[in-house]
Amino acid sequence: MDNIKKIQKLLDDYIDESKKIRNTYEEKIALKDMYDELLLLLNGDYDEMNDNKLMISILFNSIYKNDIYETTFYHILNKLQIDKENKSEINKFIRVIKNDCRELEQAIEDIKNQIINRKYMLSSAYRVRLNFKQGTSISENKYDLSNIKKIINYWKLSGVITNKEELLLINEIELYNRRLMTKDSDNKREILYTNELYEKIPNILQAGFQEHDKILVDENRKDTLDKLVKQIINSIDGLNNEEIVDFIKGYKKYNISENEYNYIIVNIMDSYLSDLLAFYEILIDEDIYHDRKQRLLAIEDYYRILDKYLCLREYYEKNNENEIQEIVVEEVEQEIIQDDDKPKKEIIYSRSSVNPLKAFFIADMDDVPYEYYETVYDLIDKLKNNTLSVKESKSLVRSNNNESGTMELLHDQVRIVYRHVKDNIYCVLGVFVKKANNRREIYNKLSARMIPDISTSDKLMREKELSEYNEKELENLVKNKSRKGTR
Repeated sequence: MDNIKKIQKLLDDYIDESKKIRNTYEEKIALKDMYDELLLLLNGDYDEMNDNKLMISILFNSIYKNDIYETTFYHILNKLQIDKENKSEINKFIRVIKNDCRELEQAIEDIKNQIINRKYMLSSAYRVRLNFKQGTSISENKYDLSNIKKIINYWKLSGVITNKEELLLINEIELYNRRLMTKDSDNKREILYTNELYEKIPNILQAGFQEHDKILVDENRKDTLDKLVKQIINSIDGLNNEEIVDFIKGYKKYNISENEYNYIIVNIMDSYLSDLLAFYEILIDEDIYHDRKQRLLAIEDYYRILDKYLCLREYYEKNNENEIQEIVVEEVEQEIIQDDDKPKKEIIYSRSSVNPLKAFFIADMDDVPYEYYETVYDLIDKLKNNTLSVKESKSLVRSNNNESGTMELLHDQVRIVYRHVKDNIYCVLGVFVKKANNRREIYNKLSARMIPDISTSDKLMREKELSEYNEKELENLVKNKSRKGTR
């Protein structure tokens, strides 16, 4: 392995490590939210704690991943039942939890500082990695050279490379630009393409790129899917657009769901987008555009990558395009009469894998105007009690008329997206208020959400209990925020 490839690997490892640090930070933030919820529930009197013991139990298990604190809590609660005034033991127990929470807060602060301190070195790592890939010079006015030296030193201090290797790699970095300049010599010419470049590329970036959907997948399958993403990226670099799409389609033969297939495509697009955004900065760098030969090569490579990205994005959008058709789900009369012989539906909710108390449906309510809250509540209630009218429930199908497996509840502008899971169990994925320009994108986003695991009776019971908790949250939202009589 030559020195450039060694540096490339160190940059790749630094970027991957930074992503893991960012993920750890987000997980600890979610954990802190659970601590706050737990301490709030523990702050009540005996009756309040007894009423909330299920949620307290779930939080203990979610935070600590064992039953040690949960068992201790029930032991203390039993003592309180006998002597409700003796709070010394519960107060001591709460102090232990608060101390754990403070340690977590310190860890969050430490990771936050680590992310801040890595910010500029991480940006340099992305840019220089792309410099190597494209064979372009490293910018000296962005401190990229010094930042890459710091990254090399970081790996030496970590014991990954030796002192000798560090000196060799730093020497390689310091001489990299000079070696490029001596390869070909060309007189400077007028920079006719510069103005066009300044106008054309920013316009393309504004019109052609968007934040991709956040596709959620089972954590137990995520590592394998990420490996498939890397395999595809390494295999399609030399393919044309049609070959790339056909190559990716070949992965449908794997034992993956449609949602996991979307996860793979989005991560490939993210890789292209990362290169394009970093490459744009290099493309407009003064050191590059004054060199006509490098500039022409840079433009050619930029649009080659852009073309592949746009082709893949077009395929992704076509593969996931949904439209509403009048497919009736509930065959009932418009005037509803409750049928007591028909069993009620059991409702569960798609939720965060990090914090199980956080149902996406409840989070979506933040974007729903208050005047629609009662409508949302009524639709959920009708779904459970089999009292939906013909016009209040429809199926969603894809543009190729294939069933998507997703349905919606609708009334006025409110749309609640849900799926049939099994038997009499239905999963609510999310809610939104329909606007002229948001339907397709938000259907795709909500349909990509995961259905909770109810493969065992214990897991199903847990989801039912969590659903009861979330429906109480919905009741409180309707009670406190609904604008009655304004519609």
